[in-house]
Amino acid sequence: MNKTVAFIGLSAAVCMTAPAFAQDTHLSLTKESVASMHEITAALDKVTDEPGAADAVKTVKKVREKLVDLGKRQLELPGATPQEQAQISAQMTEVQKISGELVKSLARLKKEGLLFADNEKAINKLREYLPKDGFLRMSYEWYTKAMYPEIREVWSRYMKIIVDTIYKMNKPTTHKVKLTKIG
Repeated sequence: MNKTVAFIGLSAAVCMTAPAFAQDTHLSLTKESVASMHEITAALDKVTDEPGAADAVKTVKKVREKLVDLGKRQLELPGATPQEQAQISAQMTEVQKISGELVKSLARLKKEGLLFADNEKAINKLREYLPKDGFLRMSYEWYTKAMYPEIREVWSRYMKIIVDTIYKMNKPTTHKVKLTKIG
């Protein structure tokens, strides 16, 4: 009797959790990606102050990890069938819609001065995390300099000069290869 009850309980547990172990498809991963984008937009829409922005950063980081995982799982799948391609195309309308909402959220945050806080308040927040974060300790000087738009502009021009120089120096060369039969 106990074995029968245990077997029925185990069978019920397997049936209830089976969807969690369902095989990935291009469509299921696309739908999960869209849901993740909605999650990011919802987090950004809630931001009204710096503590809210900090909460949104946590959410965005968590969702980013999920999106990276979804991308890896997508790459493991074989090519999409024509039917799957049609289903994914239908999802693209939703992707475009949520992308537009995401851009609106970012524009609102920028307008309110919460997207890139380049001020003393932001530096004070960095100082708060200095003892806890080794990377921040190594990079703190750069962050304090990067607070000023003029310095960022100089850095951008410097990087452009480097990239342009690399492209000028990187000329294609012709190589001659001769194949000879051995033996």
